Amino acid sequence: MAEARTGRPGWAPVVYGRTRHADTWWRALPEGIDQRGWLEGVVRAAVAGGAGLHGAPRFVLARSGAHRLVGVACQAADLSDTMHSDGAREMYCFVGWVASGGPSGPPPPGPAWPQLRDSYRSWAGAVYERWMDPVWTAPLSELRWPRRSRPEPAPWPAPPPRPFSAAPPPAGAEVVPPPGWEQTWDEANDAVHPITVVLGWESMPRGAHPAGLGTVRLGVVGAPARLAPVPAPAPVPVPAPVASRPALPPRPAPPPQAPRPRPAGGTNRLVPALVGGGGLLGAVAVTVLAVGLSASGGDATGETPAPTPSPTPSATTPAPPAPVQVTVPRRGWLTLSPAPAPVADGGDVGYRNRQLFAAESSVLVMTPGAGATRERCRGLVAGRRAALSFRATPGTGFCLKTATGLAALVVDTVRDGAVTVRVTAWPL
Repeated sequence: MAEARTGRPGWAPVVYGRTRHADTWWRALPEGIDQRGWLEGVVRAAVAGGAGLHGAPRFVLARSGAHRLVGVACQAADLSDTMHSDGAREMYCFVGWVASGGPSGPPPPGPAWPQLRDSYRSWAGAVYERWMDPVWTAPLSELRWPRRSRPEPAPWPAPPPRPFSAAPPPAGAEVVPPPGWEQTWDEANDAVHPITVVLGWESMPRGAHPAGLGTVRLGVVGAPARLAPVPAPAPVPVPAPVASRPALPPRPAPPPQAPRPRPAGGTNRLVPALVGGGGLLGAVAVTVLAVGLSASGGDATGETPAPTPSPTPSATTPAPPAPVQVTVPRRGWLTLSPAPAPVADGGDVGYRNRQLFAAESSVLVMTPGAGATRERCRGLVAGRRAALSFRATPGTGFCLKTATGLAALVVDTVRDGAVTVRVTAWPL
């Protein structure tokens, strides 16, 4: 961790939203920043064409090499009572602030996550009104180019000095459930490497992220870790095997007698069980009686039969594979082939900075509860993107699909130096 030193003071406003009559979007753009580069990529990724903004806003904290962006994508009606519709449809927008670094240090950190969440309407509303009001009814000919903004004091209180993290976060996109949003925001505020955090998605966004956003962290309300665990199915009662009858004490041999005539259809007592009328217990009784008849040469007599062995169990579905506990060191990998084990490189799931991240050819998905079945994992990974990463939290379950196999993972312990998971693996 390096000592905190920030660059130029002040935050320049950013306003992205159309007016009542003109379908142009950039209203305010900081001096010295190209609207076609990093800033446009972050803003468009957060706005996503307005998808999902009717339900809740999305909050952004992003860092490029020299700039930091803080802002919110939301319905325009969240920020203004008058400038939010063209008369036929409601509008959405993005309002934020950009700070820049310099020779004296990186850009300053933004506000804490709870501060922006609770105050965005007043902070962003004031900026929106100031930059949108003069041009709200202007014709398109006057709005072809954005106006340039200059750094000004931030609306949030100055945060206390804090160290910056020189360690780059794992690459790729990570899905973060709501309990991890504040920590993710703090880590992005500490980062000196490119990172983009967008919190507030109702579901996983569609499509690929634009290039140049660095590490991407998506705060998804509907992330599986937030769902209630799926209750285990009620156990199905299984009849206990019929125990062998104990041997009876010997009795005197009966006097000789003529064989009794066998009644017609002598085994009619067994018919209900054979056709299903006796259910599973009836079937077991048939098995026991059949063994007795076979042992006596097929003759049912009144003699007490000798003790019979327990019936041979019929073929059943193979038991699921037993979980294997695997400890993966920091910067190490978990492989499923030929068996679950830690490897130094080239595995299916890696571990670093308390995060599990899938290899380029692997699909990793959080599950609503620990201990997913093979069928459930097969359904969860179908059609999902490869190479996602997730925060490792004790008790969290995952499904993993590789080129050769499928597995359910459950995180047992998490440390900076290693993670221990229970792995139940199946072939594809």
